[in-house]
Amino acid sequence: MLNICLKSLSSRPSSLLLSSNFRKHALSTQVEDIYDIVIVGGGMVGAAVGALLGRNSFTSKLRVAILDQQALNLDIKPPEYPELRVSTIIPSSLVTLSKAGVWPDVEIYSAPFSKMQVWDASGEGCICWDARELEQKQQQQHPTFSSPALKPPKAHMVAGGNGEPLMGCVVENTVLQASLLAATQSSTDSCVSLLPLVTVKALGLPKQQPKRAGDIGGEMTSSTSSSAPFSAPRAHNTHVRSSQMAQPEPTASEQPSKLITTSTTSQPGSTPAGTCTSTAANEVPMQQQSHVLPGSENGLAWLQLQDGRVLRARLVVAADGASSRVRALAGLRTSGYEYGQRGVVATVMTDDTEDRTAWQRFLPAGPLALLPVRGGLHNIVWSTTPEAARKLERLSPQDFAEAVNRALQDSLPVDQAMRGLVGEVSRQVASLLSSITPKSKKVKSPPHIQSWVGSQPRSFPLQMQHAGRYVLPRLALVGDAAHAVHPLAGQGVNLGIADAEALVQAVAMAVECGADVGDPLILRDQYENKRMAANSAMMTGKVEETLSLSSPNSRRR
Repeated sequence: MLNICLKSLSSRPSSLLLSSNFRKHALSTQVEDIYDIVIVGGGMVGAAVGALLGRNSFTSKLRVAILDQQALNLDIKPPEYPELRVSTIIPSSLVTLSKAGVWPDVEIYSAPFSKMQVWDASGEGCICWDARELEQKQQQQHPTFSSPALKPPKAHMVAGGNGEPLMGCVVENTVLQASLLAATQSSTDSCVSLLPLVTVKALGLPKQQPKRAGDIGGEMTSSTSSSAPFSAPRAHNTHVRSSQMAQPEPTASEQPSKLITTSTTSQPGSTPAGTCTSTAANEVPMQQQSHVLPGSENGLAWLQLQDGRVLRARLVVAADGASSRVRALAGLRTSGYEYGQRGVVATVMTDDTEDRTAWQRFLPAGPLALLPVRGGLHNIVWSTTPEAARKLERLSPQDFAEAVNRALQDSLPVDQAMRGLVGEVSRQVASLLSSITPKSKKVKSPPHIQSWVGSQPRSFPLQMQHAGRYVLPRLALVGDAAHAVHPLAGQGVNLGIADAEALVQAVAMAVECGADVGDPLILRDQYENKRMAANSAMMTGKVEETLSLSSPNSRRR
């Protein structure tokens, strides 16, 4: 850490005085439009970044804004039936959510599971995990050792209050998102502003940091969604990228009852002097004057919104999903697969309301998962062809249940590649749950599906994509904006939560060092290098290759 701090500080200008251009900029720009960090995307991962920033002692006073195109829901109480989109949260993510201060609220509406069964369509054998058996085995082998990965976060128990070991919890995406957003506003002196119903039209980033201390050169990279020139001031040496981004598909959930539809930006005078004040708008210590580029908005990033407002920040966090507009405006490319499949999701009633097992069967067209959710119900995630998905979406509750039961129970022919996929997925799951070793057992029949309940089954397209870079000067990608994965191994949001924690740790290090929170050296070393290696390990190999080959409509991008 010391070496990183020294390297970062060695590139700082030696003068203690702010440049006249910076002073002019600070005086001519409204304080409300200048932030230390702007998070674009108020979904689960973007909200996690905001909540973790607010709970970290080094970052809690940074001025932060969370932008989103949609209204932001802070009402944690869910509807009668669980919503269609859910996430499987593994123990390491539960610990992170505890750090963010949201686990007690999320736990109430979650469904824990302590067992997992993975098997192929032939039904000849399966691979199983049991957290309780493993903990007993570990205690026999190592009486003084207790694996933190198998226990709930300290001071919190799984549903029922018995504190039994678990492999994870299943929670609705809207519940997790709302609890994280609420956490950003939980204190009266919160430094996080929520800006809903806004769209980023253009993005400006420093093209590169100065080559040496005191270097006055530098350029801004300016990107806009139209060919018309941006009217706000730019550096003399700029280039403009155009990007027409497809809007993400609307979510299947109903409109929440409690929405934030106006900005929660603090009013002038509402906070004590010196509180929640961006270092970009005040006298900046010598250590935080990096990348001050004359004629280029003093090296700050800027975002032009659809309503004409311009926000400036030391760091922009792109958390706006797999179709990230910010990533496209920054010119960052992705590679991956389009599987030619859709994931059908539904909430179903079964004959076992006490089930605490996560089930996953690999069928010729793709995996089918059956997960416990709150209220003794289950959630279906069925990866299949677009044609089959459309048929399943139109089925009656009972006909849908019959189709799922056949897929879970019938013995079907399966090719060798798909059979080998079970072993590969098992290794991926084992790496997510590092201490849990699977056992080969006879297939146990999953609960019998009776009908779907609540919302009509729906589907969404499946893909895998990975950005070649996560970081540019004053920009960091997190979650699906950096990597989108197939839902088969329950990785999804867990990778994003790990991104959020690593990024906040990197920002905290910058603050502790007296460095700039948008310093690319610290962001690359402490965030990009670590997370790209971890995410790549989960996204590459035979699993993705076999999934791509299993669908005739799959194509590499």
